Amino acid sequence: MDILGFFTGWKLAAVSAIGGAVVASSVAVWATSLPYETKIAKLERDYAVASAISSNNALTDYTAQAKQINLSALALLQSLPEYKNDFDRLSKELHNASINSPLPKSCAPTADRLRILTAAVARANAAAFGQ
Repeated sequence: MDILGFFTGWKLAAVSAIGGAVVASSVAVWATSLPYETKIAKLERDYAVASAISSNNALTDYTAQAKQINLSALALLQSLPEYKNDFDRLSKELHNASINSPLPKSCAPTADRLRILTAAVARANAAAFGQ
């Protein structure tokens, strides 16, 4: 008995019905899932667009901050010679003061003098750090 002889009559009808049912169910599953696949694709696209916008905003912020850092660094480099001159002058004055009139070992400031010096240092720090 060959295979074609086997599929005759009611057997052929049953195989055809089963095959048709399989094809129909496959088409139904595909047709049902198509709108969801479309929704998923749209959501993925929206996420990619939002991610690109967020990345672009972050890059813009980074660029602005890098420019500000660069400008601050250039301002510092331009003012370094002035700071060096002030530092050299103060170093020289301190060195000359310690050589010309050294303090005795028992020298200690009074409470009033210490309060005045502490206040002066606080004002100088506030001015130096912009507070």
